[in-house]
Amino acid sequence: MGETAGTAAESAETPTPGSGDERVSGPGAAGWSVFGDPLGLAVFLGALAFAGATWQVGVFITDTYAVANGLVNVAEGHLSIERVQYSLTLRNQPGLHVADGQLYARNYGQAVLAIPVYFALEALTAVARLELLLAAVWSFLVLAACRQAGVVLGRRRSFQVVGSLLALGLFGASVTLATPLDPEFTGLVALQVLALAATGVTALATYRLCAEVRDRRVGAVAGGAAVLATPLWFWAAVPKRHALVAAAVVTLLFWFAGSRRPGPQVSLPLSGSVRKDLLIRVLAYALAGLVAWVHAFEGVLLLGTLAVADLATASATSRPE
Repeated sequence: MGETAGTAAESAETPTPGSGDERVSGPGAAGWSVFGDPLGLAVFLGALAFAGATWQVGVFITDTYAVANGLVNVAEGHLSIERVQYSLTLRNQPGLHVADGQLYARNYGQAVLAIPVYFALEALTAVARLELLLAAVWSFLVLAACRQAGVVLGRRRSFQVVGSLLALGLFGASVTLATPLDPEFTGLVALQVLALAATGVTALATYRLCAEVRDRRVGAVAGGAAVLATPLWFWAAVPKRHALVAAAVVTLLFWFAGSRRPGPQVSLPLSGSVRKDLLIRVLAYALAGLVAWVHAFEGVLLLGTLAVADLATASATSRPE
């Protein structure tokens, strides 16, 4: 009888999935879950699938030439522009800077972050055409988003079947209609993939922040609106640095909110045991510094804003134990 009553009490205290009453574990809580819960993963995959649906390979602003050429040259081992792979004019390229007789690109942080994607694309295009590879990845994202939506709604099998048929149809249409892409476009595509991933991170961080403050339903709406109601989906295709900065800002807000609560001790390989809220604060400052590598003024502004807010509100989490 006691066990039955205890089970009933536990069931009453456990929110029903999808009810919107659940709270996700914030960054100050135990555990290091990236997505927070199944709905967070659904928001992330949905953002990628939607942004991918509006994506096309191309150069839409002149600044892209400088960043893409910087990426290719950094991948070859030098910061200066020794080889111009993407060209708008026959001689001078827009967006380059001259120092000591050498040409340099801009937004090196954006270029360096795209290096792993660039090398992955270089390896994959050795066995598959670039346009087929992109079509396959997007179709897989659509399938994964549908399946995860089914997990959240408790209808995984039905959504998985529908998602499989939809992904197969989209892949077939993409293969039929896709324009052949030269493998030399891998540098440009790497920048676009990085911006696309940043769009998903922005949606996820918005979801987790709002779900922590309010509930999962509000978080899901906010995460979706972060992509649908803003230029993020467009920036992913351009690709503009704003996609990376937006992801950094929302992630920093989520970490900042979590660092205001005293957290448990965590063990690090080299530093030993440290408080989790303190570690999150350090990561927030590191992220602001990374933004400065992408764009100096925006990074300094973000770092200054973080420092002021941190000093004004850190008393609760700065006392030694």
